[in-house]
Amino acid sequence: MLLPWTVLQPSVRERRWRRAGQAIAGLAAIALAAAAFKASFDVALLMLAVGAAFAGWLGGRRRRTEAIEIAVDDGGAVCFRNTESPRFDGAQGRVLECAFAAPWLITLRHGTMLLPVWPDSMPEKAFRRLWVHLRWSRGARSDSQAPANDAERR
Repeated sequence: MLLPWTVLQPSVRERRWRRAGQAIAGLAAIALAAAAFKASFDVALLMLAVGAAFAGWLGGRRRRTEAIEIAVDDGGAVCFRNTESPRFDGAQGRVLECAFAAPWLITLRHGTMLLPVWPDSMPEKAFRRLWVHLRWSRGARSDSQAPANDAERR
């Protein structure tokens, strides 16, 4: 395996971003509610305040509780598996696609599920190896899919 199975830990960075989003949504809800009552009970502003409060509540919900492991197999495929699930996915795992890769965040996709991988959610060396693998494999894939000459482009 290019990257052995590595458990994703809860990210402190992600939690901070979520709390900042919650604070912004809460402040927006308070400001909109105050504007609604000041404008002789404007229903539209009050509904926006309720929507902002609901968005803040959604942003603060706990995410998954199962431990997730990711790995890169010898073929270069990024796989994941749930370790605490009653139907354990086995040694192979399910294949993920790269949706976004940067030094500060990697987002992997499986169908409609997005899996964010923050730098502090796994060991530093493992995150770096995963990021470099995704960056180089994406570049190699786009070069191999490009037409060989101008005649093929037409």
